Amino acid sequence: MIRLTLPGVNLTAIAQIHAKKVNVLSLAAQNLRKQFLGSAHVWTFAVIEKTKSIATQKMQKNNELYSEYFKPYEKRLFNYLVIISFLIILVVNISIYAFASKNSLQQYQADLKKIATDIAGKIDAYTHEKITSPDQQKSAEYTALESHFQTIQLGNPNIDDIYTLRPSGKSHLMSFVVSGMPTFDSNNNGVIDQEEIKPAIGELYDTSDVPAMEEALSSATVDKKISFDKWGAWLSGYAPLRNNEGVSIGIVGVDYSADVIIQNRWQLIKIQLLSDACIIPFILVACYFISKRINRPLKKLGAAMEHVIHGELDYSMPYDGYIEDKMFADLFNNMKEKLGHRSKK
Repeated sequence: MIRLTLPGVNLTAIAQIHAKKVNVLSLAAQNLRKQFLGSAHVWTFAVIEKTKSIATQKMQKNNELYSEYFKPYEKRLFNYLVIISFLIILVVNISIYAFASKNSLQQYQADLKKIATDIAGKIDAYTHEKITSPDQQKSAEYTALESHFQTIQLGNPNIDDIYTLRPSGKSHLMSFVVSGMPTFDSNNNGVIDQEEIKPAIGELYDTSDVPAMEEALSSATVDKKISFDKWGAWLSGYAPLRNNEGVSIGIVGVDYSADVIIQNRWQLIKIQLLSDACIIPFILVACYFISKRINRPLKKLGAAMEHVIHGELDYSMPYDGYIEDKMFADLFNNMKEKLGHRSKK
């Protein structure tokens, strides 16, 4: 081996110095590499987190948009439920009103027929037959029957008048005999109007529009609907007035003013409106929650579809135990699995 030597130069020391420099440079390189890798790792992590944040924000935004998209449907569903509920209430109210009005009318008719029959059974037909001319209106026979009728009217405020009629011998015409109606200014206008004058003895009454009057000569009857005459609007009951031989010599009529029936019907309407006012708030609340309940699985299905659209192919739609939620979740998850198997093939 040939070893080079230079006068005054220590080659070993120079070599050691170079070795140290190489080591320093190597350590520096390693430090730089570590710093670079650390920075790259941090940068990569930051990028991933940023990407996740953006994706999450986008998903939340999409979910919000999807919820907003479903709001009109939910509102429309709520409106439909309210309309259907109101229609049901309307039908129920009409049915109740018709049923109650019919029952009320039938009750009034039964009462009128019974009152007329009871009064007819207590009238002395012989005394009644003595009353034939208008100048007998102050006679003892007339005033006795008139007082009897008025006493009954005072005991039953629904009764407006009690009267008797007899056949006139003319077709569809009967003549008044006794009436419990007083002649007075009932409307307080300072004038005795025509309809405020009580029927006079022998005054004719046209029965062509009131068949129940003519039928009453045979048996007790009642108007099927409200009738009208110059004294007003009435629902009336009639009963035959018979003599000792059982022969019908006339009829007894009992009038309920139509106002009594109309007031009863208005009272029924007020009760129904009050009931509706109490029920409607509960119906609105029920419709709101029902619309939310029906719309909920659809919103969940939409949210699940958003996850898949954004690449979450392994996402499974959850459900919280409700039957409709489970049905939609099973359909969505089964569809996703089958589509996944087909794409792999």
